[in-house]
Amino acid sequence: MLSYRRLRVIYLLAAALHYQIALGQRQSKFSECKARLDGILAGTTEFNGITNATVDRYIYHGPIAGMKDGFAKTSRDQFIAITTDGCKAICEDPVDWYWDSDPDMTLGIISNWILPIIALLAALPYDSGRGGLRHVVRTLAEVRNWLGSPQTALTATFFSIHQMRRCRARARTVNQKDAYYVLYCIGQFELPLDSNCFLEALSYGLFRPIYEDPISIPAAHNRTAKRWSEELLYAMARQMRRSRRRGVWSMCASVFLFFVAFAVSVVLAFADLGERTTTHSLAFGILITWFPLLLFFSILDRNPNSAERTRTFIIRWLWSIRAVKKWENDRDRGSNLSDDAPPFWWSLDRDRRAPNRTPDHLCSHRGQCVPSHFIGQGRRIGYHGLAYSVTESVDRLETERNPAQPIKTIARNTRVQFGAKPPVSWLLSSLGALALVWLEIGMALMISYNIPTVGIGCRSGLYIIYGVFSTVPWAAHLFDCYIPKQGEVAKAVSRVLSWLSSLFLTLAVLCLVFITFAAFSGVLKNCTCRGGFGGYMDFETAEFYANPEHFDVKKWWIAAAVTAAVPVVLSFIVVLPIWVSLRKLWQEAGPRVGVDGEEGFRLLEVGEEGKADMDWVAY
Repeated sequence: MLSYRRLRVIYLLAAALHYQIALGQRQSKFSECKARLDGILAGTTEFNGITNATVDRYIYHGPIAGMKDGFAKTSRDQFIAITTDGCKAICEDPVDWYWDSDPDMTLGIISNWILPIIALLAALPYDSGRGGLRHVVRTLAEVRNWLGSPQTALTATFFSIHQMRRCRARARTVNQKDAYYVLYCIGQFELPLDSNCFLEALSYGLFRPIYEDPISIPAAHNRTAKRWSEELLYAMARQMRRSRRRGVWSMCASVFLFFVAFAVSVVLAFADLGERTTTHSLAFGILITWFPLLLFFSILDRNPNSAERTRTFIIRWLWSIRAVKKWENDRDRGSNLSDDAPPFWWSLDRDRRAPNRTPDHLCSHRGQCVPSHFIGQGRRIGYHGLAYSVTESVDRLETERNPAQPIKTIARNTRVQFGAKPPVSWLLSSLGALALVWLEIGMALMISYNIPTVGIGCRSGLYIIYGVFSTVPWAAHLFDCYIPKQGEVAKAVSRVLSWLSSLFLTLAVLCLVFITFAAFSGVLKNCTCRGGFGGYMDFETAEFYANPEHFDVKKWWIAAAVTAAVPVVLSFIVVLPIWVSLRKLWQEAGPRVGVDGEEGFRLLEVGEEGKADMDWVAY
């Protein structure tokens, strides 16, 4: 996290540089060109062979987009505009760098936008795993996914919040609260969902403390297995709650800093109504308004402090759960085993002999049956709906009357449910994320389009390009989730879509970086960009455009600024009540009671005879 002490240092350095830069401040290159053109038109100046007799070939006489009809009919001849070629010939095709012609503007944009963006980048939910080149590469890939396709990242975040709400709605008892919170945390990892071993162990670990087979009368070893599974689930939920990332207030401060910058930019744009640069700055801020919203919604969808450490606990917990499950099944089958014989508990020595996998005798088949990388919050493109599939399976189970083998039924239904197409709620999350991002892009486009010269120019064109580039991964992501996965052709199509997504993610990030550089540098303040598709430019002042009798830019700018602010306001209205509701899921559980309030199993104290082995949380 970028500390605010460091931000203050950056501000002080920028203020110290202001005096040195201001010493070299000179007139804008386009202001010099305006004086030169006035001299040519007056017949007092000749430039590169261009005189008042030959300058007419460079004067634009066509219609002016956005000009009021009344003014165009009466005073069009007073509005001097030159063609793009004329700009290149008379103005010598300059690039009017802000730090050269107007350092106050450069420092203002940097302090208003760049520093809040740095604070937001520092507040992103990175994985604080071990260092090294692999971790750096994985972190850069995560940032690429977030910035390159915010539609996709928001889709994952929205649907993850929806899954958490489903889990919270079903957490009526303490055991259910632990089970559904652990389920939600595990669902943020890449999982072997095609593995019967994994799903059966997961269902056993989550729901053995909750459900009993209504057909059979539990024996002593069944009660012991249930108590062990409850103790393991309690320990796992406690570890997940401890490892849950904190720092909510620092993230809120970063988001608040961006919203202050947004408000300041609105004030500056309308204080200098008609001035191009301040309004371009407002358009840039509107373009990236999805950034603080992504961060704000991620406050609900919090990732663990160390995904690698969390993954280690999941592996060890699943090991112990499988050991209890095998211990109980052996005795259910009538094996000649003593109930006093302990399960094959996890230990450090055993883990070293079988790292990152399940011992073969605890799993129904060989192979990897444990989670791998953390993929929550849009880190990896795809549909990840473990919590939805499990909760849907539990709902189907509870509609049956006294179902036999409820835990195996949940595992079987989960495998079927996850193999089906994504639910409607995921599709709505995806479309909502797309609409939110394009709303901000559209409002930025509306402002830049209506900054004279009115029409598509370099800035508005770049906004469209970024929107298209960032939408391609979203569309490939959506299509890949709904095509059949069987057959070599389908696999080949998935690989092509993955490659296409990766390419356009990179292109979108490069485009966004260039847009950010252009916001404070003035690299787009040149003849080609000022002329745009209209092919002409003028030299009128901000006061001229602020006059409603000349142009009606105020109407479009106000509409864009107000519309862009709507998601910001709604996010506060929506997120805070959801956060208050969901926080009950990740808070520590209370007294240990069973379903519908009946007395549950008492958790044994450490060292008490018959307690589940807990060495797996000690290393």
